[in-house]
Amino acid sequence: MRAPHAAALVLVGVSAIIALIVAALFGDTRIYWIVVCVASAALLATAVWASIRAARVSTGRRRWLWSAMTVGLLGWAAGTALSVTAAPGTVAASVPADAAHVAFWLAACALILVPATRWDASWMRIVLDAMAVGAALFVVAWALVVQVIYRADAQDARAAAVSITCLSATVVVTTLAVLVVARVGGRQRLFVVTLATGVIVLALTRATSVLLVAGDAADAAAYAGAGWVVGILLIAVAATLEVTAVPEVRESAVPPRTSLWLPYLPIAIASFVAAAAFMGVPQLAPMLGAALVMVMCVIVRQFLVLWDNRRLMVAFAEQALRDPLTGVGNRALFADRLTHAVDLRQRDRSPITVLALDLEDFKMVNVSLGHPAGDCLLTAVAGRLLSCLRTGDTVARVGGDEFAVLMEGDLDSARAVAHRVEQSFDQPFVIEGHEVMIRPSIGVVAISGHDSDVSGESLLARAEAAMHAARADGLGGLRTYSAELADRQPAVSAARGGGTAVQLLGELRRAIDRAELSVVYQPQIDLATGAVVGVEALVRWPHPELGVLEPDRFLPLVRHHGLMPAVTGVVVGKALDDLASWHEQGCAVRLAVNLFAPSLGDVELPLTVAWGLAERNLPAELLTIEITEDLVLDNLHRTRSILGDLRARGIRISIDDFGSGYSALSYMRELPVDEMKICRELVQPIVDDPRAEAVVGAVIEVAHVLGAAVVAEGVEDEHTDIRLRQLGCDVGQGFYYSRPLGYDTVTALLAAQSGRRFDRSVLG
Repeated sequence: MRAPHAAALVLVGVSAIIALIVAALFGDTRIYWIVVCVASAALLATAVWASIRAARVSTGRRRWLWSAMTVGLLGWAAGTALSVTAAPGTVAASVPADAAHVAFWLAACALILVPATRWDASWMRIVLDAMAVGAALFVVAWALVVQVIYRADAQDARAAAVSITCLSATVVVTTLAVLVVARVGGRQRLFVVTLATGVIVLALTRATSVLLVAGDAADAAAYAGAGWVVGILLIAVAATLEVTAVPEVRESAVPPRTSLWLPYLPIAIASFVAAAAFMGVPQLAPMLGAALVMVMCVIVRQFLVLWDNRRLMVAFAEQALRDPLTGVGNRALFADRLTHAVDLRQRDRSPITVLALDLEDFKMVNVSLGHPAGDCLLTAVAGRLLSCLRTGDTVARVGGDEFAVLMEGDLDSARAVAHRVEQSFDQPFVIEGHEVMIRPSIGVVAISGHDSDVSGESLLARAEAAMHAARADGLGGLRTYSAELADRQPAVSAARGGGTAVQLLGELRRAIDRAELSVVYQPQIDLATGAVVGVEALVRWPHPELGVLEPDRFLPLVRHHGLMPAVTGVVVGKALDDLASWHEQGCAVRLAVNLFAPSLGDVELPLTVAWGLAERNLPAELLTIEITEDLVLDNLHRTRSILGDLRARGIRISIDDFGSGYSALSYMRELPVDEMKICRELVQPIVDDPRAEAVVGAVIEVAHVLGAAVVAEGVEDEHTDIRLRQLGCDVGQGFYYSRPLGYDTVTALLAAQSGRRFDRSVLG
């Protein structure tokens, strides 16, 4: 509760209770009656204030509920004021007060406005429950109260009519309160149960008072008026809870447990009361006993049926919020938890951290190992994520190979969890006997108490934007959302003012089908002679609106939508055509192309490549096939056989991006390799970092021992070039020598060099 409301309510409530105790111990009935009325009035003022506040902060049906309760409480206040002047125990004197109280009972009927949960959407069930509960309460009221009123107030028809009307209203309101309590669920349950209990207490107090007065127990009736204080206090508490309540995010599909037994409790009570009232009639006693047993059996049987139904619905609801493959939450559960966390943050400003994770090259696993292996990998990833989280954190699978994590509370602790998640992927996954290295792209966004309010959807979108940025960097790993990412829109959106990745994907498919992708070439320089000894083929997409797109702008779409084989076919075909043209001009050099990794599992690959070379009349030694170090090999023996067949045909084999993964040394031992390309992350720091220099030197030495040449990627300056020459590296490639060049520029370069030392001035 908010401090002002809670403090006022506690102060008035404690004062009222103390006053009642003192009056009961040291005062007479008249004084006690006055204290009851005064305490009720004080609590009524507090309750009206809280009810007005609740109506202001609520929306929809709940605003109408609290508006009606405000009017009803004012009516009850008028009745209480009239009761102060009435002598306790005089029914006739309290007729005006009862008439004023009827306004409260009518307003309390607004309880029906409390939204029902979806499980109880059938109004027929509500009507039947209302009729059953109402009939049961009428039986109890008739047996215990109404007959007594008839006998006691036969001389005053007006008093009897008012009392019976008031009691009838209490029966109706109590029926509604029982039904509302039975069917309400979720986070609104606390305030509804408190409000309904307060109404029921007032109803029972009124019935008890009338019964005692009619039975000439005036003093006892006065002391029963303490129930008024309790009832009004509960209504005030309910209004205060409404002011501070968190809105319901997702309605539960499962009925609350009270719905199983509460509607039948009045029926059971009515059965016992009716049986007790007529048990003294000898002829009816056996029949009443049998009827009572029958009713109890029916109630118990109905309870068991409902219990089984609820158990099945719990299981169904649980399955509806869980990913059936991995067992973690699904997108619906994550959205519900995230929205709830944001709602709580609006109240207490607690920090929230959201992590979005995507598996790089997951489709490669499906293609090379099969979909069952991919399912096993997803399950293993989910288990590894769970092992990194804290109690109370939420992990969900929100897409094919995408996961999301919600962490509430301390930001430093949440960051530690994010780093644990990143580091957990350092160890390979064992899938069907194969070690699979899979890398995640992770995006993290955090909001603290000082940040502006955001929605759950925008938080997840920010985390995914950071994740996509990590993937676009080409390195994966963890990326934290920053302000610059907010201004960084996808290229297609920036160009078109709102285009989508789906549109870009459609255009990419058409470009592949029409062979509209282009190929550029980056020269490779012999560090001993300075001559151009090779070129690497690199793909580009000349987009009609966005200009020439680099691979990092569209290859993520290619990988995630299974287009890599088609792209590889287009690139290899165009590269071989250009190589054939250079060969005819007498200036051919080695051409390096990257193959889609699962292609290495195709036993027809050597024949396909050989046919492409023969068709263009090209020597096999001019072609170098590059394989990435971290590719997934589903069958190492078959891959070794295929690569051996390629080498036997004269085609060179190179391991690309050495140092970016974890298994290259075993590949060098197991596979026939002619060349290793050291990744730029290892090459670039060698001038300033002695450890990096030592690693690169050791790799060069090991490669030479194994009979493989070494190509260094990412050479950006003269100092790096000189240091690589000193370390004995064979070939250099990077912007220091040349950026990727088109076919015409490469042709001119090769013709001008003609075996001589490379001269950058030729490039202009």
